[in-house]
Amino acid sequence: MLENLSPREREIFDLLINGVSPKEIAHKLNITLHTVAFHRTKLYNKLGVQNIHELFAKYSTNGKAPPPETLESEAIVPVSPAKKKNRLKLLLTVGIPILAFSVLFSWIMTLNKKPSEHHTQKEEKIPFYNMGFFPTSDEAEGGNSTSEVFITWEEIDGVNVDVLNIKINLIDKDGDVFVSACTNKPDLMQRLKQANGIRFKTRGDGKMWAVQFQTAETTAERKYASYSYLLGTARDQVIVIDIPYSSLFLPEWYEPFSFDFNKETIRTLLITANRIHGYGPSLLQIFDFEIY
Repeated sequence: MLENLSPREREIFDLLINGVSPKEIAHKLNITLHTVAFHRTKLYNKLGVQNIHELFAKYSTNGKAPPPETLESEAIVPVSPAKKKNRLKLLLTVGIPILAFSVLFSWIMTLNKKPSEHHTQKEEKIPFYNMGFFPTSDEAEGGNSTSEVFITWEEIDGVNVDVLNIKINLIDKDGDVFVSACTNKPDLMQRLKQANGIRFKTRGDGKMWAVQFQTAETTAERKYASYSYLLGTARDQVIVIDIPYSSLFLPEWYEPFSFDFNKETIRTLLITANRIHGYGPSLLQIFDFEIY
């Protein structure tokens, strides 16, 4: 399978298998850590492995386990390549490089996160029936992926809450694949423009999603301008997701049209998944949504 790797992927493969950390690879090759993670994701998929342990088990010739430093920026998610085409780029955010920490580590850090200044600011909890979320998928691009959005009333951790359910089935095809729940309801967008961030709770199945804020910087030449936040879940665990606007980043695929995030230009809020999320069915539940 090594012959299927691109020259850059093979270069990164050789460094990984020799115990070089992602940060060191980025320095050696004069590329960003985002780019290292992106190529690592693609080579994992081509080689049929999901993490550095499986890579060493399958391809290491010395029988050793991967050194601790090679575990930096490892993400515990299904991996697959995201082909960057000039077709519809809506919701490709989660195809950007998986950064920094595993889903489990993100979960632990979130649960142990100390209160910050914005926690003391005025908060507004929004019921989902007022938020106007609707599903989108890659159907217009010839895909068969499906997305369903519906609201339920459930008891979670002993409390009755309204729950936004995002039920998807991501189907592999030759090209971009994506599904999402999105809203552009005017009154909600106005609240987001006046806020400093959002917070909510999730319960999922261990897969990676993204929260995406599309903005008015979108033009015919610069489609779907957006800033994003990677959202990790832990199977059957309730996680608090806190997204101050200061934590948003510009996806790598949009960097040629780089612009600064301006909350006053928010046009659409999306919760998205594509091939990095992993193919097949999945369900994400969101509740206790707050704007602060």
